[in-house]
Amino acid sequence: MDDDNTSKTLTAPVSVAIPIEVDLWDAVHVAAYLKQSRRTAAEKTVFLAGFPAPVRLPSASGGKGHPLWIAREVVVWAERHQEIAA
Repeated sequence: MDDDNTSKTLTAPVSVAIPIEVDLWDAVHVAAYLKQSRRTAAEKTVFLAGFPAPVRLPSASGGKGHPLWIAREVVVWAERHQEIAA
């Protein structure tokens, strides 16, 4: 067995598909879903009235982590802005 391949396998990030009903999105994921730049999403969209409140998980140092949003809430928010044909 090749030790280099083993160490790469053990340290490679694992990609797990998390259902949207329970996923948490950072600003990059919010931006991707809304088809916006990360900057627009992080500096403007998430501060709009009615946008879902962020989740801030506690950190080991006692502070709060980066803002995260419950994915299904972002989807519902976006769907509420769908224009209805007259």
